[in-house]
Amino acid sequence: MSDSETPQKPPSPLNTVYRLFLIPLAIVIVSVGLFYLFGRMTFETKKPDDFLYEIKTGGDSKKWQAAYSLAGLLITEKNLPEETRKEYTKEIIPLFQNPDRYNVKVRSYLALALGYLKQKEAVPVLVEALKDSNEDIVLYSIWGLAVIGDPKTVPQIIPLLDDSRPAIRKISAFALGTTGDKNAIPALKKLLKDPIADVSWNAALSLAQLGDAGGAGVLGKMLDRSYLNSFPQLKEKEKEGILLNVLRSSLKAKLTVLRPKIEELSKNDPSLKVRQAAMEALKE
Repeated sequence: MSDSETPQKPPSPLNTVYRLFLIPLAIVIVSVGLFYLFGRMTFETKKPDDFLYEIKTGGDSKKWQAAYSLAGLLITEKNLPEETRKEYTKEIIPLFQNPDRYNVKVRSYLALALGYLKQKEAVPVLVEALKDSNEDIVLYSIWGLAVIGDPKTVPQIIPLLDDSRPAIRKISAFALGTTGDKNAIPALKKLLKDPIADVSWNAALSLAQLGDAGGAGVLGKMLDRSYLNSFPQLKEKEKEGILLNVLRSSLKAKLTVLRPKIEELSKNDPSLKVRQAAMEALKE
């Protein structure tokens, strides 16, 4: 896929930004800005049914834009009744499973939409899509499964930690942390030595999410701004997101070994948000 064809990433609410910052780092942060700049007025006037109609009846450009908007709306919509979520899931599944009519871009966004509807009926559909030959379909399907967080998907996701594509290893490591299944811990520990830094970062964060301290060494490095500065592609906002995410994860796993670094951040980090988060972590 050329740069010009790379799908835009659906928007996420602010409270999701730092949980997903490694998929890759810039996706969600950029998407939040896009949503609030361009998407809000559209979402205030349209409902999921409107976007589904456009997906079914529009041309290729209209289809993917509607799928993008549908995913964004479902990410931010917290008040959909359970029965409505089930109905939308049933409607979206056959669209997602029809590659002849709907291209990769459309189906990628539909995978996210299925995830954010959080219905068990979508799980086997997204699991089956892990076999797809297209990397985007696999990546977004894992992302959808990560949002659902069903522990029954762990056996299907673990093999993807050995995938040759870093993006797939990255999102798979993240997804395992959302399942709450400690059976994923041994496989995640192996990924701590991955040659791609943010793959190992995801593994460490997921281990902490599962209450395991095995990634403390990696997380300790991630709390060091001089280490983060060695990655020139990281923007200041992304570095801040990394620090915040690690601080929250350290609380989850009760990583007292990180306390000296957290104390340093609470006193001297240039970001007020980081200092406040560090102080909160020290109270625990």
